[in-house]
Amino acid sequence: MASSSSPPCCPVGSHGIPPPHPAEEASAPAARAASLAAVFDGGATDATATLRGSWIELPLRSDTANTANNDTSDNSGTVKSTAAAAAAALAPTTIRCYYTRPPPKTTTCTSSNPSDVAGGLVVYTDVWGFHPQSRIRVVCDAVAAQTGLHVISPDCLRGNTVAQHPFGDDFPAWIRSVPYNPMVYQDTTTCIHYVQQQLRKEAATTTTTPAPVKETFKFGVIGYCWGAWAMAKSCGSAPSSPPAIPWHCAVAIHPSLKPESYAFGGKDPDDHLRLLHDLGTHCPCLILAASNDREYFKPPAASTALSLENAEENATGGDAAILAPLLDNGGKAIVFPEMLHGWMTRGDIQQDATIKRDVQIALHETVEFIRRNMRQG
Repeated sequence: MASSSSPPCCPVGSHGIPPPHPAEEASAPAARAASLAAVFDGGATDATATLRGSWIELPLRSDTANTANNDTSDNSGTVKSTAAAAAAALAPTTIRCYYTRPPPKTTTCTSSNPSDVAGGLVVYTDVWGFHPQSRIRVVCDAVAAQTGLHVISPDCLRGNTVAQHPFGDDFPAWIRSVPYNPMVYQDTTTCIHYVQQQLRKEAATTTTTPAPVKETFKFGVIGYCWGAWAMAKSCGSAPSSPPAIPWHCAVAIHPSLKPESYAFGGKDPDDHLRLLHDLGTHCPCLILAASNDREYFKPPAASTALSLENAEENATGGDAAILAPLLDNGGKAIVFPEMLHGWMTRGDIQQDATIKRDVQIALHETVEFIRRNMRQG
């Protein structure tokens, strides 16, 4: 990767995002940025860091499964294979998750303090899952600490990773064995239900605020690579989709929507763009794209070049019309021109200062976007 000092591209289209609260505008973001800059000092990966969260095993909620329509069929409703149908019938009964609580609150919950919003965040992994050399759990801990949200990351891939199913003939079949409906949908609603239970227990022991009702709990979502596809599916508008998850905000980090075409019979790019539209119009969404991610995730070239020292380094950009619904709905799109797909979770931040810089910037952008959009009111 290049080692020039060019920063990531200017975020485009932050229309509709509420301004920071005056009480935190002056110093809090800078303090959070300083804190986040030190996140990886204790370890660059999940294998070397001291983690705050823990593994939990949750029984899947049987009432959330939508087994009448599931993704073992292609877009015409034709069953792809008896093996896929059998796999759906033998679906797991539990989901392992990494769960991390925020630090104890020290102030009374008010609508002007976004860190005190009662809510949670679901994090979908990439195809490397919880590989020891990934940073999924480190980031979960950091986001929980900086947003005050309960963060839960389901192991939707059930311990498998691309290491066991390398890119090739086996890869699409493996991805197809983890359909959004019913498997990932059921994992997601199980996680949300668990966090809601924890929030109710937390509220019951808090004397400064009344116990919130279910409707006051807000949930955001982060998705890396494959996880961005799962996130987009959770916003789905297709007739065969289960109910959309009512996210309050979403963050797609080096995203990919390719599973829809290479594993589930969708058309490239038609169904990719449909999913991107679903995601962008469902809730405010932040896209953090690498240089080699698909062009439809990137800001238009003219806007992208505004903050680059050398505009020719990133002369291509996305179609303004494609991203317009997302940008008009309070979203942002940022491209990191020196990064390659996967940098956030697996880039070597010990050996490459440029990767470390952009990981820290991406984490800061993620935290600030979530805080603004999860604010009460």
